[in-house]
Amino acid sequence: MLKNSILVVLTAATLTFAGCSKEKKYIKKIEGDWNVTVFTINNNNALVGEDGIGIELEMDYDEDGDFTMLASISYEDDGTTYNYSYNFVGTWEISDTDLNLEYTNSEVGGIGSAFMYLAGVDEYEYISTESYEIVELTKKKLVLEGTNQGYPVKIEAESE
Repeated sequence: MLKNSILVVLTAATLTFAGCSKEKKYIKKIEGDWNVTVFTINNNNALVGEDGIGIELEMDYDEDGDFTMLASISYEDDGTTYNYSYNFVGTWEISDTDLNLEYTNSEVGGIGSAFMYLAGVDEYEYISTESYEIVELTKKKLVLEGTNQGYPVKIEAESE
């Protein structure tokens, strides 16, 4: 009986430390600058705009728990090129295998909400929190998947 109790306690401790270790590895690997190469909402690429709209998205996760996402949008109309940049800032944390984002100082909520229109979604709300499962995270590649307002979202990025 005592052996079984000790075995249960050791197993629980091992799983607890393994989970914490995974979070620490994710935290260390995600810190830094990332260029988004794929950003799909409801299986539509939100980075490919209509009518020659060019979109670039960069993410920067700081070790202090802050993040900045920079969306650069450009398009041409009647021979004139227009360029716009939008900053999305907030805090991030990793819990188990999830990346949780809370946006601050953004009139259009989170990055997923802001790009719903470009992905062809007609009805959406601007929300200030998002959570994504970390599907893959290496020093060079980040893959996130989640659901935003009922729509599947996938983000792939490469480190700078």
